[in-house]
Amino acid sequence: MKNDLLFEKRLGYDELTVPLADPYVEEVECKGFSYPVTVVHRIVTRFPRLYTNIVFEQEDHVLKVIEKLANKADKPVSIAKPYLEFSLPEAIELLLRYLVRFHYLVLHLI
Repeated sequence: MKNDLLFEKRLGYDELTVPLADPYVEEVECKGFSYPVTVVHRIVTRFPRLYTNIVFEQEDHVLKVIEKLANKADKPVSIAKPYLEFSLPEAIELLLRYLVRFHYLVLHLI
């Protein structure tokens, strides 16, 4: 278990590693810290949005994950440019919408 956590922190995308690696996930959304991360799944269509057990406990942790995603793609994210479209090294294409004021994160996997 500890090795898995180390893998997610170093090589992955922290808590978002598993949803981003799922080929059937279309969207990952985080409304901010203390809210559960939700996903839109291609196969599980009975529910429009699935709640996960992933919860960011601190505000700065959401920011760190957003910055990590943007840095891996060599793209800056800021208030002036809250929408980014980029590919991650693992060939995951993302459209990132980020509202700095509320630390709201939406990742559309395209």
